[in-house]
Amino acid sequence: MQSLFSNPLAAPDTVGTAGGACFGAAAGVLSGGGILLTEISAFGAGLAASALTVLASGRRRERISMILSGLAVAGLADSLTALVKYMADPLDELPAVTYWLLGSMAGASYRTLLFAAVPVAVGVSVIYTMRWQLDILTLSTDEAMSLGLDVRRCRIAVIAASSLITAAVVSVCGKVGWVGLLIPHMARLMGCTSGRKLIPACISLGGTFMIAVDTLARTLTPAEIPVSVLTGIICAPAFILLIKANS
Repeated sequence: MQSLFSNPLAAPDTVGTAGGACFGAAAGVLSGGGILLTEISAFGAGLAASALTVLASGRRRERISMILSGLAVAGLADSLTALVKYMADPLDELPAVTYWLLGSMAGASYRTLLFAAVPVAVGVSVIYTMRWQLDILTLSTDEAMSLGLDVRRCRIAVIAASSLITAAVVSVCGKVGWVGLLIPHMARLMGCTSGRKLIPACISLGGTFMIAVDTLARTLTPAEIPVSVLTGIICAPAFILLIKANS
């Protein structure tokens, strides 16, 4: 997303995928259909939010219009999630929705991994196949088109692949913030600037970081801390230090 939009603040939920998935999961919990329905609802709503962002951005799919559309869709999804929480039973459904939205790997199992494996594998494969196009997309639209790149089609393909990954991951473990924003910058500091190196580095660093944070979440206190709480506590100061180091 940072390469696609040439924006250091871009993250996997820039086009509203994570917000849509959170709304879908909250609606699934409210319906009382069980964990499988919650995961399917989150996955479908996340993809729908991304599709809405693309449709709302206009025919040319310009960067700024897609970012603004993503903000609008994410805001709409957050409001709908708040509505679901307001309608939920405060003694039963509301705690379940709130805990799920905080993000946790406590419910991880082989079944949830199998549920997310196919869309994640497809999305990663597409993005890695397009690693050279991602390097070109960091240029201006006119420069990218002058090099023979179909910018509009590439943007749609990258957003679709990223949305598959984000929706699948959020549907099984909730919304975990900061990781998709900070990890690419850390990988670039290690010298991984081209897509050929950056994508594998982000996968490795992101996975290692999440294993470490999940371990802390399970061992720091008798009750497991939601993962997103720790990622915010760790990543926000790290991002501030990164800004100061580059200013």
